[in-house]
Amino acid sequence: MTFLFIPVFIGFIISTVLYGTTCGQVICYYRRYSSDVLGMTSLVVFVWLMDTVQQFLMTDTIWYYLIYRCGGDTSSFSTANWAVIFHVIPTEIAVVIVQCVFVRRIWIMSERNKWTYLFSLPIIAGTVADGAYIWKCHRFPSFHDDSKLQWIPITAAACRALTDIGIAVAMCTILRMKSGDMWKGSFVPVLADFALATGLVTSVATAGYLTALIAKPSELYYIGIYYVYGRLHVNTLLAGLNARDVLRNMAKESLRQSTPRPKWPVMFAGPSAA
Repeated sequence: MTFLFIPVFIGFIISTVLYGTTCGQVICYYRRYSSDVLGMTSLVVFVWLMDTVQQFLMTDTIWYYLIYRCGGDTSSFSTANWAVIFHVIPTEIAVVIVQCVFVRRIWIMSERNKWTYLFSLPIIAGTVADGAYIWKCHRFPSFHDDSKLQWIPITAAACRALTDIGIAVAMCTILRMKSGDMWKGSFVPVLADFALATGLVTSVATAGYLTALIAKPSELYYIGIYYVYGRLHVNTLLAGLNARDVLRNMAKESLRQSTPRPKWPVMFAGPSAA
């Protein structure tokens, strides 16, 4: 039965590599931006803690099924243990925080436009669906029952993908509208490409998880992809925070070479300016 967990193990290896990247980015953040407001520095610590809890739960899963081998009980190979079920909690907490940070940035860039409140709908709906999914896994722990109430995880994944794509599109649109003459030959297209790429990466991971869940729910491919899905969101946030110096320098260079100046507020002065 251990062959069933091959995709889970592959996802665990990739996710562990990304966890190392997360730790490196956290160290880099505190070396460069330790003067950020307390709320942002505390948020980075909390997201890292959620990522660490997820790593612990994934490690426990691999140990239980592939090393301890379910204590010799072969029937347990087809049943989700507590770590498989509850690793959804720290993962989704981190994902929601990351999405809220990006939505807040869009809210600031759009000069606090009320249309940004629409992002709260898929975020809340996805969170509710996540809670229902945890209940569903507890109620039907057998991997062979993954096709039951399948609409619950589908709803959760669809809401997350919709939010990620919406964030990427909104950021690119706002940058294009507010850059004016600076769009050509400046840092703005680079920034837009970065926003689009990060949104697409997380959306592709979510779509892959959703596809695997629908196509082969009993073969655990979706768990392996889900392990990577959460890590991509966390690293996207940290990459954006750590890239501020580079983006700020690019913005200053463009401002020196371009007139008139863009309408947006200072975007890269750190969270305290927001």
